[in-house]
Amino acid sequence: MGPAYALQWTLQASAVMLIQLVSLWRILPLNRREDGSQPDLLPRFGPGTLLTLIRSTIIALLSGFLLQGELPGLWAWLPAGLYILSDVTDFFDGFLARATNTATRLGETLDMNHDALGVLVVTVLAFQFGAVPWWYLPFGFARYIFMLGLYFHQRKGRPIHPLKPNHTRRLFAGLQMGFITVMLFPVIGPPISTFAATLFLFPFLTMFLVDYLQVTGEWDRYAFWQGWNLEPLRILLLDWTPLIMRGLIVLIYGKHARTFGLTALPEVSPMPEAARPIFLGLASLFIILFALGILSRAAAVGALVAAGIQLNWLDFSPDYRLLVFALVYILFVGSGKYTLWNPEEWLITNRAGQKKPS
Repeated sequence: MGPAYALQWTLQASAVMLIQLVSLWRILPLNRREDGSQPDLLPRFGPGTLLTLIRSTIIALLSGFLLQGELPGLWAWLPAGLYILSDVTDFFDGFLARATNTATRLGETLDMNHDALGVLVVTVLAFQFGAVPWWYLPFGFARYIFMLGLYFHQRKGRPIHPLKPNHTRRLFAGLQMGFITVMLFPVIGPPISTFAATLFLFPFLTMFLVDYLQVTGEWDRYAFWQGWNLEPLRILLLDWTPLIMRGLIVLIYGKHARTFGLTALPEVSPMPEAARPIFLGLASLFIILFALGILSRAAAVGALVAAGIQLNWLDFSPDYRLLVFALVYILFVGSGKYTLWNPEEWLITNRAGQKKPS
């Protein structure tokens, strides 16, 4: 890093910030209460919108790293740290807006715009740093591709239909944002990142296609399975397959039993001695959580991150590939039958800031 790097970073970040300010200026008339209780233009931004504007600044700072080389030493953690801050503000801006009853069309529009821009920037960064393969890049451009498709659809004189509410859409988007955040960590890279990126991309592309067909009114034309009894398949995929995946996770960890515990490490590996007790304890914890169905999605996140770090010293064996597949499946689908406690499931069907039913 030198003066040339700093200059390019400053110019790029400033340019993106200027574009964001122009975009904000154009949508200021949307600063009205979302529920319509106050139709007049609000004189100031609510706390949620202010937090969204902070996120826009973070995204602009991140864009300064585009088209530049990898950062040395501890600087390599800076993009990941910035995007984690962006993720935190993304969670709490909606929470604040709903909790303070200051949700506006402006805040909603800004949130969507910054989601799209942030995902684009970090996806390109993850590819630039070698963490994700080239075929994952369409995820970064997904919203813009979607809007471009709708533009040409309307140009042909065809109607646009409202998108049906679907909590699965928000879940998939949140998982993708979490995944791409982890891909910025300088301790995780190929081959596990390439394999995981491919697994994460498939459900996202499926949801992307479903949403596009619904909005354009083409769903009935291509959904040839309408009228079929899909309930047995749903039960298999959502109830019983996750239980099988949990069993596979426990078996894979248990396959590499050690003298004083259970771990996914082979008997001989170049892992530093200081790291072994940490991963041994984590593996034992994961076995308990997956066996009982406790915090399954959260445990899957922790296990995937741990596996990514472990593979700095280990080969990406078939056992590890199967482990990663099972963990990703549980992340997207849930823990299935015979689960004891998964409180994180509430956030999938509800928004932050909403009150839990008594």
